[in-house]
Amino acid sequence: MGLAYLFPGQGSQAVGMGKDLFARFPELIGQVNGVLGYSVDELCLRDPHKQLRQTQFTQPALYVVGALGYLARQEDGTERPDYLAGHSLGEYVALFAAGCFDFETGLALVNARARVMSEMSEGSMVAITQLEAPVIESLLQESSADGIDIANYNTPTQTVLSGDRQQLLNLSELVSKNGGRLHPLNVSGAFHSRYMRGPQQQFEQFAQTVTFRAPQIPVVANLSAVPYPNHNDEIRRLLTDQIASPVRWGDSIEYLRRSGVDRFIELGSGKVLTRLNEQILARPARPDSGAPPRHSSRLASPSKKNPTTILLCPDLQTESSQAAEKRYHQDSTFRKTFDQCEDIVQSLYGESIKNILSNGSGHTHASSPVLHVHLLHFASRISDLSVIRTEEIEVCSYIGWGLGEYVALCGAKAITLSDAFEIVGKQAQYLEEHTQASGMLAIYANVNLFHGFNKLFSGARLAGIAATDQFVIAGADDRLFEIAQALEEKNIYSGRLPVNRASCSDFVEPVRDHVNQIGEGLNVQKPIVPVYSCALGKSMDTIEPQYLWHVCRSRYHVPKTIALAREAFPEAAISRITQLDPIVEESEGPSPFRH
Repeated sequence: MGLAYLFPGQGSQAVGMGKDLFARFPELIGQVNGVLGYSVDELCLRDPHKQLRQTQFTQPALYVVGALGYLARQEDGTERPDYLAGHSLGEYVALFAAGCFDFETGLALVNARARVMSEMSEGSMVAITQLEAPVIESLLQESSADGIDIANYNTPTQTVLSGDRQQLLNLSELVSKNGGRLHPLNVSGAFHSRYMRGPQQQFEQFAQTVTFRAPQIPVVANLSAVPYPNHNDEIRRLLTDQIASPVRWGDSIEYLRRSGVDRFIELGSGKVLTRLNEQILARPARPDSGAPPRHSSRLASPSKKNPTTILLCPDLQTESSQAAEKRYHQDSTFRKTFDQCEDIVQSLYGESIKNILSNGSGHTHASSPVLHVHLLHFASRISDLSVIRTEEIEVCSYIGWGLGEYVALCGAKAITLSDAFEIVGKQAQYLEEHTQASGMLAIYANVNLFHGFNKLFSGARLAGIAATDQFVIAGADDRLFEIAQALEEKNIYSGRLPVNRASCSDFVEPVRDHVNQIGEGLNVQKPIVPVYSCALGKSMDTIEPQYLWHVCRSRYHVPKTIALAREAFPEAAISRITQLDPIVEESEGPSPFRH
């Protein structure tokens, strides 16, 4: 099995850290003190001026202690790790250990990072425990706290928020009412949030002076929860974006567990990560969620490994509007296409998706207007598609499920963008007007569980099979809550989808005629590449009017549809539209639920 070294970040510092290391590396400590202009060993061992908790001093100190801990293990001839990972600041130690830069370059990077972050005095941070992230995201919407971002997804029941200080404190009562606890953190600013974009840009200027080498040991990135790519520019981008983006620690540990890691050694100060891991690993291993990075635009292009790509277009509710907002501001191609979508939506519905994006009404949770959610996320996926076309990725076929099927059709030029928005918007309006509020639940188990426990799942419908060990059910809100509780007692992981209509079930039956009318007279062209429908389970050469109803109502089966495409294109890579890294086990498919 595998071994991973873990390196903690800010918050793990303590007086006395590194006491067994400094004497072993006197030359390095001399270099450090010369670069920093103060005695790092005195700071760590005695902290005479009470500076160890200040960001500009904390981060270099933690980097030095973590790096020396790794060098000591190397010197002692201990086992080489299979993977490395670090939490926030600790990621720099992991990259040093992987050979991406030397010790002094890493120190200079960390010192620059600490300097720009310490100048940020706006906002604060809190940790919320005993509630899962989807619940917290819903509470943020309920509270209209538009000045708060999620900073760290640490464990299934520990999430850190960052943002406006008063809004954070105002959440306390709401969190308590829902069974959680809010813990204010002693930090100098709103780290890993939109408030750090200024410091991020300043740090990027310094990072441009550094050439990053390919990792010699895989380093799981905070931003993406998958290993860093090998390319200099991509390493720089991920490391820079990390400052203003959430740390996906829970997803990172899940990735390591799926990769065969069963031993974790924490190097540095304290055992913060060891305690987090105990909570994460106490739950049953969940399949690859296929989650796109929550604040990341895209990863390394699969075209470097494969000449053609099968592109997966998931249902729209799997996308984060926070991620879309970041891509809008950072990617000119994404922004240009999104603005084109804005013009179409304005002409069809008199709505502004740019306003929806900025005011948060397109966040995917139970109280969001269905029209806003669908329009915003469809525009985001179309904009992602335009970015892909600039990256020299040859798409040989598309696979879609849910409203992602219409993204696939646009990609294959079977329907126009204007027609697609008309389909998406009208379907959303009909669902909101003619169906009852309901929900969907993703369950991380084989679908045989659903068929074998009729009493447990009474009142629920099987909506789709997203992977060999993951299925989705639809039903009334209160019934889904009861099922989730019963599954938890059986140690079966489940997660509520942040949607308020039970698609792919008879709950949407009242809109059948309305949806079929949308398809009448639809101008459809022959796709330029094959499009595979997970609702129909086949490639579509022609599109009948009833097809739109199948997308809305029929049960989808992602693994079977992927297998069909794989038969036609056995050598192609398989990638998701918002996460361009190859899927290793394509038969499992992506999850419609993100943690």
